[in-house]
Amino acid sequence: MIDGEKFLYENYQDKRFRISPSSFLQANKSAAELLIRSTLQHADLNEETILVDIGSAIGIFSILAADKVKKVYSIDPSLSSIDDCKFNAELNRSPSNIEWIGGFPEANLHRVLKKISDLHPDQSRIVAIVN
Repeated sequence: MIDGEKFLYENYQDKRFRISPSSFLQANKSAAELLIRSTLQHADLNEETILVDIGSAIGIFSILAADKVKKVYSIDPSLSSIDDCKFNAELNRSPSNIEWIGGFPEANLHRVLKKISDLHPDQSRIVAIVN
């Protein structure tokens, strides 16, 4: 029998994230922090942006961006990762503008884009982060 904590936790940009055994996280934290910081800076997010986080893993990009954008659509094929995302959003008191979508991006992206065009016909700026 193996004993210990059921989940690991890691901090990124003053937020705490739960990581389950089957969820993905970069092993090199320094490289991950640089990647996160530079990606979000390059995305130039604002309140008119709709973010599509493809391969969201434990939700780092989605959660860090949620308070800066109009809406986040976060897609990951791993249902345990989506569970971590939801937990992490609650843990970090993220805004309620994140929609978590479990399943392969190839099967869900067309529905997300259709939803964006139906719900946000105001020509919002769409940014996709593919991780």
